[in-house]
Amino acid sequence: MEKKEYIQIKLEDLQNLKKYREMYSNLKNIFSQKEKEQNEWKEKSLRLAAEFDNFRKRVEKEKEDIKKFSQGTIIMQLLFFDEIFEKAVDGIEKNISSHENIVSGLQMLKKEFTNFLLSLGVKKIETVGKVFDPNFHEAVASINDNNYPEGTIIEEVRPGYILENKLLRPAQVKVSSGNKKNSNTGKN
Repeated sequence: MEKKEYIQIKLEDLQNLKKYREMYSNLKNIFSQKEKEQNEWKEKSLRLAAEFDNFRKRVEKEKEDIKKFSQGTIIMQLLFFDEIFEKAVDGIEKNISSHENIVSGLQMLKKEFTNFLLSLGVKKIETVGKVFDPNFHEAVASINDNNYPEGTIIEEVRPGYILENKLLRPAQVKVSSGNKKNSNTGKN
């Protein structure tokens, strides 16, 4: 015959055990709910990452399209100059154009090109007769000249350009240093 053992549990301990079982059940439900929420957030973050990657790719493509469109617009404007050059070269080769026609064609080309640069926001820096400004001018020579005050630009060697108030290239200029010979004659 088997011997049976009995365990005595106080009623208070039994009630505590029931309480712990309920707490365990509640915690298990809470854990399950939190795990479900975690999975939902994980899915959302993966979707968001995919959407962001698609957005980045779309922006890159749009950027390339804008670049191509901008280049196309500028190229369309430059075609006019190619046509003028072609006509000028053909005229010289065929010796049909007179000297005046070539000069007027080149003047027209210069005018159109200046207008084209202005449409892009590019302006030439004013030089001759202006006061030398190291922010916009680069002095390549200093010349003694009685006709101009010291620091005045006498000649432009290479034009300078500004794009929307930003210096693209300084103008290379020759600047008057006044007349150095006359300034020393009063001293002995």
